[in-house]
Amino acid sequence: KSIEEYTMKYGFQFPKAEKFPPIIILDITNVCNLECIHCPHRKIKKRLGYKPTFLKWGLYTKIVDEVSKNRILLFRHASDGESLLHPRFLDMIAYAKEHGIKPLNLTTNGLSLDEKTAKALLKLGIDIITTVFCVMFTTFFTGEKKLIPRPNLWSVLLTSQQHEAKLRHSLITGSH
Repeated sequence: KSIEEYTMKYGFQFPKAEKFPPIIILDITNVCNLECIHCPHRKIKKRLGYKPTFLKWGLYTKIVDEVSKNRILLFRHASDGESLLHPRFLDMIAYAKEHGIKPLNLTTNGLSLDEKTAKALLKLGIDIITTVFCVMFTTFFTGEKKLIPRPNLWSVLLTSQQHEAKLRHSLITGSH
């Protein structure tokens, strides 16, 4: 069968994807430190019954154990919350790397990506850190539901990206 026929019949581009997804996008928390106007998170957390949650360690290790037995194209920590806010996030990255997960991606708004965290992530061997730059062009709600710009967000995110580049270079070259 052609890829087009297979995709039409099963909804997967490749036959192997029917048995195990090639891209894993894992939400490890629904907690976020921003309220971007484009993101549904700000509405989700206002719903009746919303409760800030973090993925339990045992479930995370079970997921990683299963993923590690399969070939994947990407394992991404992202979506419903800011992964860097999970209290065991660095442990999670270490566990995934110890179990051969690659490429391992963090998608972050960058606000919690300080130098210490960036160094730890790079030493653990994270493959990709994606900072969501689209948030710098959005506006955020105040308590009065008034739209205000966040001009300092660009400098915060840019600083995070610059730190990552310098730290990655220092780890590769051994310089400080």
